[in-house]
Amino acid sequence: MARIEKRARTGGRTVYIAKWYTITGQDRSKTFASKKDAEAHLTKVRNAKLHGNEFDPASGRMLFREAAALWLDDRKASLKATTYAAHAERLAPTTAESMTRHARLTHKGQPLRIDPSFGDYPLNKITHDDVQAWVNRLVASGRQPSSVRNLFFVVRQILEWAVKTKKLTANPAEHVQLPGNRTASVAKGANKSAAKRSRRRDDPARFLTAAQVAVLAAATPWPYSVFVHTDAWTGLRPGEIIGLRVGDVHLAGEDAGESWLSVAESVAVIDGEPVYLDPKTEGSVRDVPLTADTAARLRAYLAVHPNLHDPDAPLFPGFSAVPLRLPHMRKREPGTVPPSRLSAAVRDAGAELRAARHEDLPPADRQAAALADLSVDEAA
Repeated sequence: MARIEKRARTGGRTVYIAKWYTITGQDRSKTFASKKDAEAHLTKVRNAKLHGNEFDPASGRMLFREAAALWLDDRKASLKATTYAAHAERLAPTTAESMTRHARLTHKGQPLRIDPSFGDYPLNKITHDDVQAWVNRLVASGRQPSSVRNLFFVVRQILEWAVKTKKLTANPAEHVQLPGNRTASVAKGANKSAAKRSRRRDDPARFLTAAQVAVLAAATPWPYSVFVHTDAWTGLRPGEIIGLRVGDVHLAGEDAGESWLSVAESVAVIDGEPVYLDPKTEGSVRDVPLTADTAARLRAYLAVHPNLHDPDAPLFPGFSAVPLRLPHMRKREPGTVPPSRLSAAVRDAGAELRAARHEDLPPADRQAAALADLSVDEAA
């Protein structure tokens, strides 16, 4: 039952203490200078209970780091394993030593990652200005707009979870100004590399021409050249081509018929290990036709594959016969393709990258569009 107690403080000052019980039976109190203010507060408490909007100020003292852990745990069952791992990485703590050692983790001495920025703050101490200032630091540091938005959306969802669980009355991340889709502003005095990053397009959608694919495949040692050629002419996502198994290759006879790849899985690295997952979308489960040249290369490649007769074996295994790791495919391995050799080959061929702006098409279709000027004979 709600009530007001009148108390005399040292020095003769009189205060009024509003006391009430929460819906869970916890005793709460708040002190006011006048009885009128105390009564007004209890009226708000009663109305909140009546409409199911009761708010416990004490719960807002929970640290952002603790709320983030609870939010992530609540979403584990509904998130894809890769999305869960990405959120966990974004929320991972960063030591002061790491921030000192890695310049990309700070901007003008202020942290950029989520945990150092908000982790030690109680939820009810995080303001709209705090979130906006953090976003501004990310932009000024040269982060791509998409990266800034992805980090911000995680923070906003955690704070929204705090509102839903009655730890906050409002989300301080609402109405925060974010960078646009194509540009990111760089603060005056930012370093040159940050300025260059800011001028890049978000997802420039660059694709190789047929001549460039031929040069690149020729400059790549076998059997990696088969991997390069197959990916270029099928437009598969990195995780999809790495996720191919021997049984996913369907080769027609050498004289006639169609050849294709069955795409039904994708590989991602989670906690340092490659894991087979369902494709990105339902539409990603598909059969991808192969050109005659691609089919011939895969036929020769499979003829010496160490697990030719195991349909579940990775089509493109690493040295340990497990699927290739995505991080390894996104950077050149030492001793594979010397930079000087590749750049010279491209220069001799007179090939130049051309940007294709087909944002409304999926990646496979955009790669196909870049090669659409070829005749059937040239493609074969």
